[in-house]
Amino acid sequence: MIAWLSWLFKSEPVPERPPLDPREELQHLKKRRHSLLRELSSLREYGFDSSAHDDEVTLKALERRIFALQQKLGGGGGALQH
Repeated sequence: MIAWLSWLFKSEPVPERPPLDPREELQHLKKRRHSLLRELSSLREYGFDSSAHDDEVTLKALERRIFALQQKLGGGGGALQH
């Protein structure tokens, strides 16, 4: 349980600079989205549904940014691409 909690609350390194290339930014956002999905799944699995709300809001914002970048890069489509 202690190992799980320390994994859950570990901080991820913040990039020193935002990616200049939209493709790099898209890749970074997709990795962050995947990480958030794992965290949400884990929180729900252990009954921390109320704690998952903030991550859900962050996830929705990430998905909007990913969709906007995909449109900008010509990725098209109405769904998120993984």
